[in-house]
This record gives sequence, C-alpha cells and structure tokens, in this order.
Amino acid sequence: MGQNAGGGAGEFEIIAALRVLAGSPRSDLRVGSGDDAAVIDLGLGRLLLLSCDAQVEGVHFVTARIEPDRLGRRAAAGALSDIAAMGGHATHGLVSIIAPQRMAATVIEAVQRGIAAEMTRWGAAIVGGNLCRGPALSIELSVLGEVRSTDLLTRAGAREGDRLLVSGRLGAAAAGLRLASDAGLVVSTAARAEAVAAHERPAPRLDVARAIVRAGGATAAIDLSDGLAADLGHLLTASGVGAWIDAGRLPIAGSTIEVAQALGIDPLDLALHGGEDYELLLTAPAESVAALCAAVAGGSDVELTEIGEVRARGAGIRLGLTDGERALDPIGYRHF
Repeated sequence: MGQNAGGGAGEFEIIAALRVLAGSPRSDLRVGSGDDAAVIDLGLGRLLLLSCDAQVEGVHFVTARIEPDRLGRRAAAGALSDIAAMGGHATHGLVSIIAPQRMAATVIEAVQRGIAAEMTRWGAAIVGGNLCRGPALSIELSVLGEVRSTDLLTRAGAREGDRLLVSGRLGAAAAGLRLASDAGLVVSTAARAEAVAAHERPAPRLDVARAIVRAGGATAAIDLSDGLAADLGHLLTASGVGAWIDAGRLPIAGSTIEVAQALGIDPLDLALHGGEDYELLLTAPAESVAALCAAVAGGSDVELTEIGEVRARGAGIRLGLTDGERALDPIGYRHF
C-alpha cells in the first residue's frame, strides 16, 4: 500500500510496524495479527476468537444524525462481524465508552443498551468494560467467540481455481453514509430507507457463518468492512493468489444504484470501494458452491452469489466488464 495524502505512513504500514513490536507469540497462538480475529488454541479441538473494533465520532458517525441505541447496535455489529468471518459464534464482550463531559448520561446509557441488545441477539453477553471522559464520543468493543478447530476460516486458505462468493448485497451502507452527509440528495423513499438501514443497522453475518461451516467446503473468508476490492485484496495477499471478478454478477443493492445515479457516479464505485457492508466474502472449490449456496439460503435471510474465481499468484485483481477487463486496485476506506 502507498502513503496517505499527508505523506505519513499508511494504515497497513503502521499495523505492520506494530506487529513487529508485539513481541514473541505464545505457544497457544494459532492465528495472530493480520486476520479478522486472533485465534487461541484452548485444546480439545476448541479455539478462542478475540477481536476489537472502535467507532469514533466524526470518523464513523455523526452523533446528531443517528439515535444512540442504533449507534450502539452499529458498533456491536462491526465487532461481531469479525467473529463471523472466522466461522465462529460470539460469546462475550467488553465495552469501553469515551464520552465528552457535556454528553447526557441518558445518551451513554442508550448507546450501552444498543450494544447489549445486539450482543444478546447473537447469544453473547457484555461482561465488563470502562467509561471515561474524552474530547469526542468513542465506542471501543472487544468481542470473544469460539469455533471448533475443524471449522476455523481464515484469510489464508484460498487456492487457484476456487470460486469467489459474497453474501447479501453491496454498496448500501456507503450509499447510506452519502445520504447522511448530503441531505439534498433526491432518491426514492424505499431507496433511502434501505440505504439508511444498511448504514445505521448493519447485520453481522453470524447466521451465514454458521451455515457455511455446517455445509463445509469454504477455503477462506473475510468480512467486508473496508469495501469488496480492499478486503478481497487482503484475502488474496494472505493466500498468495490473484482473482477475477465478473462485474455483471455483483449483487449491487437497489439503493446503491439510486444513490449513485443521484451523485452522478458509477454504482460499481460504491459496490467495490464503499465500506461497512459487513457481508462475508469467501472462497470455495467449484464442487462446493451449490451446497454452500443452499445452506446459506436455508439458514439465513440472505443469499450467496458467485462473483468470480481465484487465479494464480501475480494476477492481481481483474475486473470483467462487458467490453473487456481491467485491473482493479484493492482500495477502500483507509484511516491513515
């Protein structure tokens, strides 16, 4: 990855440097930094999953434009999504809320209720945390989960010839963010409702993950937090392979198309590079695709769509269009 516009180190260069400073891993570490969650071997075929996520006012949300309970659920969903990407189920969470002194206690309580409600929905419990004062509202959530060692999914298992599959529809969360940022955009009531819901109330695909591990056959997975192109790039780097995507098969949400038209941009831009869809992207051999699609359709309210295939190392990402194909840069949201 390159540097940011300010000339400093980019997000992933910083992460790489921090990884070096983390120290020697313990013998029970199965997967460390560089995947959606860390994995600790508990023995007897049980693995502990650990992940953390943060939502910061002015970066991820604008407090005045979202109800505090929805904000809490949104923060929980982002953290829970990392557990889903590893094929696991969530069990416990720790919450740290940093709030400005002027913020009413009722707002903080509503955020906490939203977090607890989303965690409870997926069978997990908040077991502790921290509250302190700061310049802006910040929600930091650490989530623990479990997965059987035989069901663990990582970013590193994709193989040449595997098919690429994605859950749900793409781009709606990014479209919702654009609507929240520009009240003057004119779209249909239905498109506005879909996009705003995707932005404010994303759904972690833990039910999809359960169906995937139950069906078997998936070789790698990642959740779409930074955008399809960027997160596919992470998966390909970890697996040492390339990929081809059929643009015509991307399951783009209807609201994504409407908002893109209102903005005068290509809907592909939002579908490929918009973040926080929190859908699952996975790879699987061709012979496993039908069973995976059937299992997900039967175990959740979303579908899997085959969107391309894994190619050899060095191929990069190629995007197939009606008039040919082009290289696709693995870019999405970057914090630095």
